[in-house]
Amino acid sequence: MRREHIQSLFERRRAASGRHDSARLARLHSESRRLESPAGGASGVGWPAIERVYEAWFTELPGFMVARDELLVQVDRAIEVFTIAGKATGGIDGLSPTHTPFQLPMINLCTLNDEGHIVHERRADDFTGLLLQISLLEAEPA
Repeated sequence: MRREHIQSLFERRRAASGRHDSARLARLHSESRRLESPAGGASGVGWPAIERVYEAWFTELPGFMVARDELLVQVDRAIEVFTIAGKATGGIDGLSPTHTPFQLPMINLCTLNDEGHIVHERRADDFTGLLLQISLLEAEPA
């Protein structure tokens, strides 16, 4: 797949994320492929499961904004480095919302197929840091 096609895929993804369009985001993945999002223990195989992973993010952290720092492309792989920021107004894992601002740096590692779909995505983020920022976890003094 050409670099321009991969960049276009990630621009469509960014636009769909800005609209909180879980269905469109899921369809950017290959139908039977896997998304791994360790934050909150979410992962999924196939469009319905992947859509639920996106929905969980939008429900638990509604109104977040995405700022991309970098998109690295190499043949059939892409690494997206970005930060999401907002206020914790949705509640995480059934806990009450804290309405506290947060910034969560993230990295998505994606493998793509020739048809322009994500066939595997693994997310890496500092979920513990997020919980500390939004006062759902307290750190012990060093």
